[in-house]
Amino acid sequence: TDAQATFYEPGVFEGTETISFDQGAGFGLAGGILREGEYFFGGLEIEWLMHDAYLAEELPSEVFKDANNLKQMNFNLNAVFGATLLRRYLRPYLFGGFGYTEATLDGQYGLANTSRGDESWDSTFGYHVGAGMGLKVYEGFYLDAGYRYYGATDALFGSDAAWIEIPNSGSLVYVGLTYNHLFPPQEKKP
Repeated sequence: TDAQATFYEPGVFEGTETISFDQGAGFGLAGGILREGEYFFGGLEIEWLMHDAYLAEELPSEVFKDANNLKQMNFNLNAVFGATLLRRYLRPYLFGGFGYTEATLDGQYGLANTSRGDESWDSTFGYHVGAGMGLKVYEGFYLDAGYRYYGATDALFGSDAAWIEIPNSGSLVYVGLTYNHLFPPQEKKP
């Protein structure tokens, strides 16, 4: 919810300032391949995530005075490794990977959007690690919940004359639904 952003805007503000974000929300989709044994499973997935968070207060900047929203779109490649417990009703897992992020810092005011074009956009690269748990709810469907830490290069918005650098690392808590479509797990016989 807080980040130590660095500002460079001669005559207005130069230095580091703590900026606060309201809680954000996001959406993600992933698809991949999974190899499952009797007690363990592993696989690879490609993941797409969208996330945005509103700034809790105005930035100390004339150039970005209208900016109030940080949006991120991530493309990740993940490796997943987990165990099958209680006749495959519980599936704890660990995962990690690397990815590419596109970030924008713009203004959202109802249906109106303010942007400084290329100065409001940056791309970053990073890594992430996490853990989760799947709970079987119906045949190939699992309720999935977990935690992820991601570390990425800082997002830099602006130009040579004035810029803002915002740390782009943090934590995510997620809840979702997983479906093993092509290769549903085989139920163990009692």
